[in-house]
Amino acid sequence: MRPKGCFKLLNRAHRSGARVSEKGVGSTSREICGETMAEDYESAAKRHFLDATLLKGHGHLDGAGHLVGFAAECAIKFRIESLRPGNDAPYGHLPDLLHAARKHLGQRSSYAAMYEVLKGNHFSTWNVSRRYEGTGDTTVEELNAWFEVTKRLFATASIRNT
Repeated sequence: MRPKGCFKLLNRAHRSGARVSEKGVGSTSREICGETMAEDYESAAKRHFLDATLLKGHGHLDGAGHLVGFAAECAIKFRIESLRPGNDAPYGHLPDLLHAARKHLGQRSSYAAMYEVLKGNHFSTWNVSRRYEGTGDTTVEELNAWFEVTKRLFATASIRNT
């Protein structure tokens, strides 16, 4: 049984980025309240993209939009961790994550391709808080644009979406 207050502590730690040990590029873990929390950005990116694709195919645009945004975030975080092994990827969500990503990627020539994608304002209308909005708020046009940019982010992060 977890000690009292662990749920709040786990949530706060997730937001602050507390870490205990590294497992390698794109995969980190944290121990909080005796529980190890693994973070595997590459795997998460693939899973969110697949789920978004399935939802989109069934006409569930809002859910698909939410998950494709998470897939993009994970691809960005995976790429940043690959250039900084042993360091934390920045925490946060789009569009705020773009500022940190541009800072980390912009000065490195080997990461120029992702930086070029991130220079655009492709996710300006995506926000993690959209999950609380009414059904029907995501348009086909913005969803298609998010999918295209996420595919480009996968390619620049060297993530193969199977």
